[in-house]
Amino acid sequence: MKCAIVYLIKGEAKEYHKKLTRKISKKFNVQCISDKIDPHLTLKYFDQQLDANKLRQVENILDRFVKSHKKSKIKFKGIGNFGRNVLFVDVKPSESFIKTFLDLVKELKKLKWITWLEYDGEKAHFHSTLATEDIEEKFDEIFKFLMKEKPNFNLDFDNITIIIKPRNKWITYREFILK
Repeated sequence: MKCAIVYLIKGEAKEYHKKLTRKISKKFNVQCISDKIDPHLTLKYFDQQLDANKLRQVENILDRFVKSHKKSKIKFKGIGNFGRNVLFVDVKPSESFIKTFLDLVKELKKLKWITWLEYDGEKAHFHSTLATEDIEEKFDEIFKFLMKEKPNFNLDFDNITIIIKPRNKWITYREFILK
């Protein structure tokens, strides 16, 4: 089963993100990412399939982790891109978030079966995707449109959530709440 560990964005920032992805989709006739996945910040994407045993191992780590770590702050601010095929809201992490994230990476690396990609773990660029996949031809137009947007939200990094993709939409499997 496809699986990822994310921070689910909530409240006003979630509504802003969903509204903006729908606006992009409608205006530029591209896929609406929020139809496939809730607004989030990816903490670890598993590029391999996870069976029930591996998923349980991840759950056990997250169970212990949230008991020993506190929520922290992140800022949902500005627009950015990766090349011409990903547009996103940028995330400015606090020092306490970075420490918590690096602690999480350290714990997950104890599971030797997890593969780590080039932009995983310590090299992560925190963001929340607004548009991807079918945007390359319309990138300049969409980017120009997004430059008028000024997202600026202070968020509590208060959850670590496992999401799964049993079919063609990602769903919440289990949410873990930080103290």
